[in-house]
Amino acid sequence: MRALAQSLAAYPALNAVWEGEALERSTPINIGIAIAIPDGLVAPALLDCAAKDLATISAELRDLVARTKIGKLRPAEFTEQTFTLSNLGSFPVTQFTAIVTPPQVAILATGRSESRAVVRDGAVVARTMLTATLSADHRAVDGALVAAFLGDLKSRLEAPAGLA
Repeated sequence: MRALAQSLAAYPALNAVWEGEALERSTPINIGIAIAIPDGLVAPALLDCAAKDLATISAELRDLVARTKIGKLRPAEFTEQTFTLSNLGSFPVTQFTAIVTPPQVAILATGRSESRAVVRDGAVVARTMLTATLSADHRAVDGALVAAFLGDLKSRLEAPAGLA
């Protein structure tokens, strides 16, 4: 979440929503989190993620999930999402494609991380890998911008010291 918020701050075109026919970039980064509940799926927002450190995001995310499961969300958490993260890591799914939730312009889908063989310094080694797929509204952003955003996110995830 922290890496995602930092990448969204660096690529504000992805932190935007449609207001009628106009595209509005959002100043706060309000990341919706897809959470399964007995009646289906909801994506309440963790509000103003870019302004929070890793420990705060972690604590607020646990609280958001707990309140979602007992139906105690605040109105802003239902209505002010500017981007969504959908993670199927708790299922035996390594990758999938999520559908953009209007009026947002993008959604990030992540699956379960897994150990994979990779080449490092000429040797094959096992590394924990995660596949991320971004779906975007091409009226708002193009594939080159999406690729740059994903590259930025990848760099942040691979250097976790910068997330503190």
